[in-house]
Formats: sequence, structure tokens, C-alpha cells
Amino acid sequence: MIRLEFIDFLFLLEFFPEYSVGVDPKKIDIVIVKKDLHVSINKNIGFIFKTHNLIEYKSYKLSLSLSEYDKAHGRARFYVSE
Repeated sequence: MIRLEFIDFLFLLEFFPEYSVGVDPKKIDIVIVKKDLHVSINKNIGFIFKTHNLIEYKSYKLSLSLSEYDKAHGRARFYVSE
């Protein structure tokens, strides 16, 4: 689980799994909110974290097509609008 990856920074991050976006069942796999922007997370992708970080997991069988990218981008825009 992604929490294990950031075990040393749990005091700094909030995790919201299966975050619902909008009225329809559009969900983001996980939203990670960085509580303090002044602290650096020196762990894999943690160094690029901003305040709100949306993560979508895909099966190894799926490729990242333009339509999959558009769906993820759309969910991110729904999240921002709320």
C-alpha cells in the first residue's frame, strides 16, 4: 500500500482512498494531501508532491491511452472544482 512507502511522513500527509468526485460514481484511486508545504519528502515520488496529489492506479494489462489520460484529467478537474 502507498502508506507504507511514506511511513516516515504519515504525520505530514492525509490519505483519502476511493475519493468520490462529482455526483456520478467517478472516483480517484487515492488523494494525498500534504499538510505542510515547507517540509520536503525525500522518498521516490514524494519530492514532487504539492498540496493535493491525485493518484490513479492502472492494471499492468492496460496501456495509458489518450482516453484514459482524459478520464484521469477530467476527474482531477472535478476534484479542483469541488
